[in-house]
This record gives sequence, C-alpha cells and structure tokens, in this order.
Amino acid sequence: MQWIASNSTALIFLANAGVILVWVFFGFLMMADFAKLRRPKLLISRQQRMDVDGVCAVINMGQEAVYVSAVLAVVKGKDQTFRADLTNYIPSLGQTQSTTGALQGPLASGSEYRLDTFRRLAQHSLQASNASIRCEDLDSIEIRIIATHGRDDRPFGVYRRFAQEEGVLKPVSFHTRLLSPRWHQDRLRRWQRQVAQA
Repeated sequence: MQWIASNSTALIFLANAGVILVWVFFGFLMMADFAKLRRPKLLISRQQRMDVDGVCAVINMGQEAVYVSAVLAVVKGKDQTFRADLTNYIPSLGQTQSTTGALQGPLASGSEYRLDTFRRLAQHSLQASNASIRCEDLDSIEIRIIATHGRDDRPFGVYRRFAQEEGVLKPVSFHTRLLSPRWHQDRLRRWQRQVAQA
C-alpha cells in the first residue's frame, strides 16, 4: 500500500495514458468503418447463363448513389484487342429501373442495371472495329466503368474480366476490381482517352 501511495502520480499517468490509447484505437476503428461505408462498391456480374449469352449486370452495392459517366468494353481474341464505348449503347433488355436508355446516368444504392448479354456487347465492340470474329472464338471480355460517387468530383473506375474457355465465360477475379481516384489517376485518364477514341 505504501508503494502505491508513493507512486500514485506515475500510476495515474499510466492509467490516463492507457485510457487515451484505448480511445484513439476505437476512434481509428470508427473512422476506418466510416470510410469503408462511404467507399463506392460497384459489382459487375454475369447472370442467368454461364456462356456469352449470359447477362452482364452492374449492381451498386455501396451506401450512396453513383453516377456512371462512361462504360467501355475490351474484347480480346486471336492476338487482337478491340475496344468500344458502350456509354450511349442502347440495351435490348428490359430494365429494372427507370433509365434514359443509355448506360450513362445515376445508379441508386442497391440498384441493378443490366447492360445486355455478353454476346451483344462483344458484337457491338467487334462491329465498331470492323472485326469479323465469332463471339465463340473470343478469349475474354472485359467491362470497364468510370463513375463518380457522392460529393467526390474525382472519378473512380471498376473493371472485371471474363475469360472464355470451352464455351464457358468465367470471371477471372473473384471480385470486381476498384481503381480509386487517389492512387489510379493515370490509369483512369488512359481509360477516358480510350473512351474518347472508341
């Protein structure tokens, strides 16, 4: 007891420092959780079928609406790469939300937009390049999207590639890849140039 009394100042200092560290740790966790909730999360998926006649859909899994400003398809086959701007492409599928027809526009949280079948998207890309390749002979189809999120004016990008093997169209990655506005500005600018040139 005498030792505690004689070292009470140091013990109080250590207790206060421990409380401060705990509060800093919980504050960091709360900020990280808040940032995660505000982060955009667009999912590019294949639906209904597992081949090129499957539907390519974009789903907003984030907490806030996003504004899709550009959509680009990159089709690869026979050592050639073809790109096409899909932003003003009019899908042939009926939509689950009110749209202007083109792929450009707002996408509310939890909303889904079906672009079209992978076959029709690939055919559009090939026709834009005057290429005569059958969809069944393609190696892969990649969908790229440039969008803005919430109050942030800087664009972000997402992409997902689907490889075709023995008639089956399989996603190459488990998740849709995100290009953040902070770390991938050069790549996003390159995408924007490709959209302008497509």
